[in-house]
Amino acid sequence: MSTVQAPAQAVEVCFRTKGTRRQVFVRPQGDTNWRKWSVTRADDAVKRGAISLPGLVDAPVVVRYSLGAA
Repeated sequence: MSTVQAPAQAVEVCFRTKGTRRQVFVRPQGDTNWRKWSVTRADDAVKRGAISLPGLVDAPVVVRYSLGAA
């Protein structure tokens, strides 16, 4: 039997549309505070499937879409 390593802490990325503008919020899973983030950097992170935030390097990405408040 092979041992499976515990995955790194994932980061939730939430895309929100406000009128014609897109906004992005990020938070490490388990955290309750959303932080506003760069749309361009978030798009790149989603394409790569990994995101780097302070204290987290190349964490897996969990994408959410929301029309309401983040």
